[in-house]
Amino acid sequence: MREDTFKRDLSDEEMKIYHLFRKMQDAMIDKDMNLLRQLISDNAKFVHMSGAVQSKEEYLKDIETGRLDYRKTVLKDVDVEISEDKAVITCTAYLTARAYGASGTFPMNVSSTYQKNDDIWTFIGH
Repeated sequence: MREDTFKRDLSDEEMKIYHLFRKMQDAMIDKDMNLLRQLISDNAKFVHMSGAVQSKEEYLKDIETGRLDYRKTVLKDVDVEISEDKAVITCTAYLTARAYGASGTFPMNVSSTYQKNDDIWTFIGH
């Protein structure tokens, strides 16, 4: 059973975004590089707590090499806002990881954006 919690009941379309985001979190933990490449836009940007910005390939390389070793993610107060072809999921993610030499559970305020093209939602950044 998931420990994730929601701010409110989400619509079916909003739940699609949550499930895509959850699928991406699980793929990061499982180091499923093929799935991550499918879920993430080639132009996606990743902004870290430090303020560092990475491209999709830089981010995936850090997962693949173990510089980013995600172990568990619990999402709290999940909310999704959709406006036409853009969706933003917000939450507090409690990320258990070893990241660039630091280990622990890190609470992170997340705001991730998805773009809809041809009825397919794709992660474009946070």
